[in-house]
Amino acid sequence: MNMNSDDQARSRRARARRGWLRRILLYMLAVGLLAALVVALWPQPIPVDTAVAARGPLTISVMEEGQTRIRQRHVIYPPIAGFMTRVPLRAGAPVVAGQTILATIRPEATGFLSPRGRAEAEARVSAAEAAIQLRQAELERARVEHEQARRDFERIDSLLAEGIVTQQEWDQADARARMLARQVNAAEFAERIARFELEQARAALLQAESPAEGGFEPLRIVAPVDGFVLQVFEENERVVTPQTAILEVGDPRDLEAEIELLSSDAVAVSPGAEVWIEHWGGDQPLRGRVSLVEPGGFTKISALGVEEQRVRVRVDFIDPPPAVAAL
Repeated sequence: MNMNSDDQARSRRARARRGWLRRILLYMLAVGLLAALVVALWPQPIPVDTAVAARGPLTISVMEEGQTRIRQRHVIYPPIAGFMTRVPLRAGAPVVAGQTILATIRPEATGFLSPRGRAEAEARVSAAEAAIQLRQAELERARVEHEQARRDFERIDSLLAEGIVTQQEWDQADARARMLARQVNAAEFAERIARFELEQARAALLQAESPAEGGFEPLRIVAPVDGFVLQVFEENERVVTPQTAILEVGDPRDLEAEIELLSSDAVAVSPGAEVWIEHWGGDQPLRGRVSLVEPGGFTKISALGVEEQRVRVRVDFIDPPPAVAAL
């Protein structure tokens, strides 16, 4: 009996130990599952790109299509009425100022013999002389402004290396000097055109005052500037009047770009702004600067039939196209 009692006691103790072990194992399993659940639901860090914050210029870009145009063009009109012989020149033909004959006009004698014709010829001479004085004044003003801008740029250029002025101030001074240089070129072109018109008017008046024997001598219109023929409006023989456009001449090297921006975009563009011209046919983009933002706008119908307010922006080339630079 005693042995059975001892065996039973030992059996109970063994069962009690096994029960405690099972409970401990269950507790450990529950704690493990809870820990695994916490680890699974714990927020994981998200990888991000980091950089050091610094102050710098903000660049805002506006993208729009545009077209190139020759800045200084001159349309040739006959100074007198008469019969024009056939024009031998074609678009793209080179012309030399004062040498290349653009057209030949055989004047009508009846127009010169009348007092009205003589008075008109004299009035054209007077108007051409006044135009030359105006163009000379404009040229002198443009040269003075350009010289001042050039001096300002030289001072700012010397201060940039010392860090006294900013790059933006240097860019503005450079843009102003370039734009005023363009204005000088435009004023010189206008003055040459005015002298050409004066010479044509004087030639017409001279023929009216002293006709050659047997009739009036033909009036030859020569090129007013060096360049190329851009368009030929009248190439066949015909009777022309002073209002008849014969052809147009200009210099393709004097290029600019004309871009029509939305008015909401144009307000953020100012003269001197940097321009990159892409998809022009070459591999590398061309550099340019805004020379003028026209103060007036116009309404344009888009391809979708929507009315848009547009503003023309003119851009000077810093890097001209290779084909133009080779001329």
